[in-house]
Amino acid sequence: MTTQRGPVNSVQTGFDRANGDDAVTNVAASELINILDAIEVPVIVLRRDSTISYFNKAGADALGLSPSDTGRASRDIPVLTAMPHLEKHCSDVIAGGAESRVNFRNGEKWFVVRISPHTSIDRQVTGSVLTFTDVTAFRASIDQAIYEREFTKAILNTVADPLIVLGADKRIQTGNYAFYTMFGVSRDETQGLPLYDLGKGVFELALFRKELKEMLADPVLQSVEVDDVSTVRGQRTLILEAHPLSFPGHSERRILVTFRDITERKQAETRLRELNESLEKQVRIRTEELSLIIETIPGLVWCAAPDGELNYLNSRILDYTGTTAADFAHLGWARFLHSDDLEPTLRAWSHAVASGEPYDIQCRLRRYDGVYRWFRAHGQAAWDRDGRVARWYGLITDIEDRKRVEEALKSSEEKHRVIVEAANDAVISMDENGLILLANPATMNMFGYELVEILGKPMTILMPESMRNLHEIGYKRYLATGERHINWHGIEVTALRRNGQEFPVEVSFGQMTNEGRKIFTGFIRDISEKKMAMETLRASEHSLRLIVDSIPGMVCNMTSQGEFDLVNRQFLEYTGKNLQEMKTWQAIVHPDDLPIVTSRLNSSLETSCAFDTEVRLRRADSEYRWFHCCGLPLQGENGQIIRWYTLLTDIEDRKHAEEALRNSQTQLSRATRTATVGEFAAALAHEINQPLAAVVTNGDACLSWLSAQPPGLAKAQEAAKRIVRDGTAAGEVVRRIRALFRHAPLERIPLNLNEVIAEVIHLLGGETAKKRVGVETEFAYDLPAVIGDRVQLQQLAFNLILNGIEAMDTILDRPKKLFIRTTQEDPETALVKIQDSGIGLENSQQVFEAFFTTKENGMGMGLAICRSIIEAHHGRLWATSAEGTGTTFSFTLPVETRVHHEF
Repeated sequence: MTTQRGPVNSVQTGFDRANGDDAVTNVAASELINILDAIEVPVIVLRRDSTISYFNKAGADALGLSPSDTGRASRDIPVLTAMPHLEKHCSDVIAGGAESRVNFRNGEKWFVVRISPHTSIDRQVTGSVLTFTDVTAFRASIDQAIYEREFTKAILNTVADPLIVLGADKRIQTGNYAFYTMFGVSRDETQGLPLYDLGKGVFELALFRKELKEMLADPVLQSVEVDDVSTVRGQRTLILEAHPLSFPGHSERRILVTFRDITERKQAETRLRELNESLEKQVRIRTEELSLIIETIPGLVWCAAPDGELNYLNSRILDYTGTTAADFAHLGWARFLHSDDLEPTLRAWSHAVASGEPYDIQCRLRRYDGVYRWFRAHGQAAWDRDGRVARWYGLITDIEDRKRVEEALKSSEEKHRVIVEAANDAVISMDENGLILLANPATMNMFGYELVEILGKPMTILMPESMRNLHEIGYKRYLATGERHINWHGIEVTALRRNGQEFPVEVSFGQMTNEGRKIFTGFIRDISEKKMAMETLRASEHSLRLIVDSIPGMVCNMTSQGEFDLVNRQFLEYTGKNLQEMKTWQAIVHPDDLPIVTSRLNSSLETSCAFDTEVRLRRADSEYRWFHCCGLPLQGENGQIIRWYTLLTDIEDRKHAEEALRNSQTQLSRATRTATVGEFAAALAHEINQPLAAVVTNGDACLSWLSAQPPGLAKAQEAAKRIVRDGTAAGEVVRRIRALFRHAPLERIPLNLNEVIAEVIHLLGGETAKKRVGVETEFAYDLPAVIGDRVQLQQLAFNLILNGIEAMDTILDRPKKLFIRTTQEDPETALVKIQDSGIGLENSQQVFEAFFTTKENGMGMGLAICRSIIEAHHGRLWATSAEGTGTTFSFTLPVETRVHHEF
């Protein structure tokens, strides 16, 4: 149904003074009336006496006016009486000439009424013009934004961790309840405050300015850990983490800084998953109020002929595009349309011109400075009496800000949805009646319900029967008095799954108010695994204690400074003291061992390396016994020592056995050296026979030269020199043999290892020649000197080389080769390898056992003595062999640069 507007004549009368010629005036007035009727904004014109002079079609439709209302006083129109003091506002506008605005509600719709002076051609104020702008959708978007902001704020305030939002200038914009509570500050004290100036009282971030600047300057925004932070709970250790915030349609960069208290984790165990931090976003909407009377309306008004040719443009179109009316009429709309909107816009306009149907589309128009903005273009055809299109009237409204608001609201809703749905914890909202309004997917997974099963149901279905009555009593008391009967942040309670299973949870709740109604949102975290882990830990600690007390040794824990922290039962029984009396270990260490133990422990404390030593400890009856002490450090994340774990094993009996073994091996070594005399007697005879035979020969030659006439003194002198040389060589052979078999005390002197081996090779030269063994050497002549006893090392080399020679006795199908090589394995040791080409060994480990031999007439002590010599020199001896391809004996000795202990 079409509502009749006010009479044309009445509005023409209002325009009579604007035109001199009546015909021209009637045409102009008719054009203006058609334009105003095409506008969708209600317009009412009042005379000076507040009677209605004119209203357009939109005014009649929106306000329920009829032609009979023309000429009536505004105070007699029911819809206008809802605007208080309308006549006074109109009188003030007429008297002062300045516009006025009032808010007006008509049913479910809200309007902003703009009251402007109505003037004649001679600038006389003849009345007032009321323009009604529908702001219902705008107010709804504002209410929604406020609701989203308060809802987000309530969620953030339920987050247990403190957090703040910084602007691009590093100033605090907002924080959550946990932040203000932890640091004992208020929102007013911190709003707009630079982050580095925060906390002139208990919280002083200025001390960590450097770390914070580095954190915020890094594009990756690495977290920073800060110790000894002063909070209302005392000194705490916090992790500060920064996260960049970006919002669709906004270029401003913000940073979310969270403060995570990891004090308990530092002291005991790693905390379980933290609550997902919620982000707070403030959507600020700025719109301009629209006013719609021809040149004053905030829109672009146009008029076109039936064929679509433009014949009227208001000044706002020209100002926006930066063109003149003539240029615009020549260029048309296409030049100012965005390329992506050109084709659909022209197609819609062509369809409207062809069919006469209303034209309504959204498109982007280019401004004079090249910027495109979104507009809503609406066109309406005016029909003549013959049913033909007489004119097209249109209004193009700027909707750029609305687009941004819609995008911001859409982004806010999407962000809120993503945060809630992505949370690992259950998120549930309920109303004042305790009925569930919202639940995220984690709630379904945690409790086993489908969403439709819990929406609209009481919150108590998620609680055990025993808790429901207590919850309802406390909840009703809170609604009535505002008094909380429990802590709303991080309380541990029991929850109930759909299958009837009860399980422990940690709950945090927050509250917001929307249109006078309270809405409660809670985060629920399943801590079943945490509880089980704690029980397991307690059981493990008890089991570990039983194991430690059952260890056949003394176990103790020491602090990083070497003080006893925990000892096992065997330790207390051995010392006859309790833990309080055992704070200092020095009291039970033998005085002779105390300097060495202290030095090694201090070295381990400085280097964070394990220590291993032997020490005598005093028993409860004051008797000292030998113990092997092995300590391992437990290090923190930064490599610092947290504590020491030490095991002390009683080796008193082993010490006695080792001493007895050493004495036996010494006697066996001497017996073995004596027993080997017969084996290489022939070799020694050959070695001595050569220089003695040379002495006899050179003596005969010397006598011959002296008996000649005249005597050959020069030749005789040369022969005498050779006699001296060969006699010295024979004496050297005898000296070596005596040194090898005499019971001389051990020496610790720097030795040339190549020289020691070369002497033994020379000593066994006759044996190698007799058995046709080729000896090859590869000596490292830059080999550092080793520290040891020359006679024992000669015996070591003698036994190993002789074993290699004898291992090749049965070889007939290939050359007998003995390869000897010396090298430096590492900066602290020298390495010797003696490789034969014999038949190899079946078991390369068993050959070092006492009385084990592969020779028919062997004693089985040679290699056992060799290993004893090597161990006495702090070295290592081993054999590698593959059957049929020979054996390689290798041994290492410490070089002179190493610190050695007395044998």
